[in-house]
Parts: sequence; structure tokens; C-alpha cells
Amino acid sequence: MVARGKPAPDIFLHAAAQMGIAPERSVVVEDSVAGIEGALAAGMRAFGFCGGSHCLADHGERLHAAGADAICPDAAGLRLALLGERPAMANA
Repeated sequence: MVARGKPAPDIFLHAAAQMGIAPERSVVVEDSVAGIEGALAAGMRAFGFCGGSHCLADHGERLHAAGADAICPDAAGLRLALLGERPAMANA
């Protein structure tokens, strides 16, 4: 559906267009550095998610270094971030 994969912004811009939402009004939840980079390149906010079993101890730190606006250690942390509260940095 898109010409380039992450970290290019194509998939995020495509999703926003399909939903009729401006990129700058979008939030992306990602568990990969390439995904964080792609979301930011699309002009979107990016939340790093570290709740997956594949996430190692330094996962949050790597997502933060890639530019994630917030690091969410689990679903509860994601909910806090979406409500405008900053969850504690996990795995950093």
C-alpha cells in the first residue's frame, strides 16, 4: 500500500489520510526505533511502547533516544500518556 517501509513516514501518512486525520493531530504508538523515526518524519507525536515480551531492559532508552514523546511501560502507561500525563520512563 506504500512505496517505502519504516523508518520512512509513508505508512503513517497513508493511515492518517485513510482516516481523514491531519498528521499533526495524530499519535503513533510504536515499539520500534524505526517506527518512532517514521512517525516523527510524518509530523506526528510518537509514544514508545515497552510492554511487549520482546522488549529488553534498554528498550525504553532506545525509543526515547529516537525521539519518542513519552515512554509507556504498559497499557496503563499508554492510557496516562494519551490523557496528557507523563508515565514514568520504563526500561531506561
